[in-house]
Amino acid sequence: MSGLQGCDDPNPPSICLTRYRPVFQADVASLATEYRRIEKITPRLEIPKEQVAGYRPSPDRMVFMKYSAGASVEFLTGYGMITPETPRDFEAYLLRNPDEKPKSINLNSPGGSLIAGLRLGELFRENGYSTSIGGGPLKPQYSVSSVADFGGDQGNQEEVPEICMSACAYAFLGGISRDFGERTRYGVHQFYNEKATSEPTAKAFDATDLSFQQVMTGLIVDYIVRMGADARLIVEAAKAEYNTMRILSQKEARDLKVIYDPESFTSWQILPRGRGVIARSMSQDGNRTAQVACFTSKRGTERKFVIWQKGTDADGWRDLAKMAGSFQFAGMVIPAEGLSVTTDGKNVYFSTDLPPDYEKRIGSLKEDLQFSPDINTAPMVTIRSFVFPPVPREGFAASASIALRNCLPAS
Repeated sequence: MSGLQGCDDPNPPSICLTRYRPVFQADVASLATEYRRIEKITPRLEIPKEQVAGYRPSPDRMVFMKYSAGASVEFLTGYGMITPETPRDFEAYLLRNPDEKPKSINLNSPGGSLIAGLRLGELFRENGYSTSIGGGPLKPQYSVSSVADFGGDQGNQEEVPEICMSACAYAFLGGISRDFGERTRYGVHQFYNEKATSEPTAKAFDATDLSFQQVMTGLIVDYIVRMGADARLIVEAAKAEYNTMRILSQKEARDLKVIYDPESFTSWQILPRGRGVIARSMSQDGNRTAQVACFTSKRGTERKFVIWQKGTDADGWRDLAKMAGSFQFAGMVIPAEGLSVTTDGKNVYFSTDLPPDYEKRIGSLKEDLQFSPDINTAPMVTIRSFVFPPVPREGFAASASIALRNCLPAS
């Protein structure tokens, strides 16, 4: 598209960030005023339903629209500038679509009102939405369908740069799980007093101004932490002046938990236990744990792999395991009779013995480690029940080797 060359660069030109809005304004005093306005126009899903049916947001602010990606697959796009009215627009969308599944939204926005972005993120979290970055506006040649909020096939969307900047970056954090692609531009920067930018050396701040800035910083940090991201994100934002953008890579976004999957496993760690060590990886939400350890006793050495999850129904899981016949994990085939299923009243544990030569075999593993029933023999009910996210391969061989050479005394 004309005028949008270079938008894939690490520091895209301003046209990529300002096509749908004036220069980002973040005067802290006006933000406080916006906060009061938003509280008045977003009364937490108390919009009269009789006023919602005919409501359509104007084109100068974010539009929420569903598109079809197949016979039974739909996805929601939030596209455009975030204004003080945007949280209300999303609440109205929720009232029109109370049973929407899956609850996920693609965001594509250059930013806008910071306070509205925080409020929009709160709404995503309150209503169980996941967030990603992408999507675009309805192509000019297509008219909106008579079906409310539906733009038709996904091909009806205009192809535009995939960006989520400024206020959008904070709204994005409201997702229960969050992800974006390699070509996406996720950016943060300083909020600022627009008047001060015209005369950077002028004495423009009194005690009240400075107090507002501290309040705003505290508000943003509190929001980031409550959304489960790393508070260091505000440090990255502070590195970019008001007229630039700090673009995060995917790796940086994962490190700061901007990209976040609550079910994904963390990197392997070596943890001391008494006179030995264990290797452990946990899901981000703490509901599942994978562990490698060995134990010594008068009977000899036992090498164990254990994966556990919150729950108490060991009998139900044991019956499903028997139906599976066998399981696969990290180059091993585990017969059902070789899988122990127990519970301590809080968690259900799946454990198996590792072969004596396992330490020599784990170095050749090529993929992430999936604990799952053998799909060639297990019935579908078992396969669907044992849906465990893969454990990361990176670091597993080294961590497991250390654990298997530093055994714990058997209790």
